[in-house]
Amino acid sequence: MKKIISLSLSALLLLALTVSGCQQESAQKPELEKTIANRLAMTPEQVSAMADGVQDLDLTSAEGENTIVHVRQSFGNQRELYILYDVTFSEKIDLDVLKDGISPISERLSPEGGERTGTSRMSTMSREGQTITYLSYFECGEQEGWPEGALCFTIDGFQNTRPKDDAQEGDEVEFEKLSEDVHKLSWVPTNAGETIIQDIPGEGDQKAGKVYLTPFSLRLELNETNQPDMESLKQSIQFLYKDGTASSIVSRSSGGGHSEDNGKMTGVNCHWQFIGNIDLSQLEGMEVDGHTLSF
Repeated sequence: MKKIISLSLSALLLLALTVSGCQQESAQKPELEKTIANRLAMTPEQVSAMADGVQDLDLTSAEGENTIVHVRQSFGNQRELYILYDVTFSEKIDLDVLKDGISPISERLSPEGGERTGTSRMSTMSREGQTITYLSYFECGEQEGWPEGALCFTIDGFQNTRPKDDAQEGDEVEFEKLSEDVHKLSWVPTNAGETIIQDIPGEGDQKAGKVYLTPFSLRLELNETNQPDMESLKQSIQFLYKDGTASSIVSRSSGGGHSEDNGKMTGVNCHWQFIGNIDLSQLEGMEVDGHTLSF
């Protein structure tokens, strides 16, 4: 009888340790902020599936003359990051008068000590009192990912982007500087979201280009294309799903460039940031400019 009780106590102790370990592991895994999830139109299932792309930061800058910055969270993968941060303005800056017309003069995400590359965009998410919450998007350009090591997030002051009440069409736009505080915050990213990076096969052993696909964006490189313009090139792209369906790009923003050679676009390098997101696990491949890729 004693032996049975001893085994039961051992089993209970093992179970308690296992549950405790699971609870600690669960507690350590960050949850995606609702502000980001809502902005990217993510379902609860997608939030759970992309949990490895979340990094809680909780970094606060040194207090400037007029502003202080608190970086809350980053979300993304080796090629791109969304950064959620709050900016608290001093009482000298009347946010009630300025309303939603305040934005960074410039901002960048770059390897510590290195140069900025790629694409960046900022959105104002909310305001509470003297604090405005921003969500900024950064993409690393035509490389497979950020270099190893720390990244530095830099904000170069803030400005009023609302046009003056007496502004006339055609007037030169000059934004009012509200703060020249420069804020720099650095951290080593741990975001491990999914990406697909694949060459586009050309004739023989040649490569026609390259795609860098993530749930949130597509960067496309093409040596040349017969498409007459960038919009036509965009329309040539189809995402092919395992269930037999297909979808085209619905983009929040786009950017890029190309050269011209006898009326043909060459050296194409373009980037589309999606509205919402794409579930890469459900993709079978994609079509782009007459080329078919299998994933």
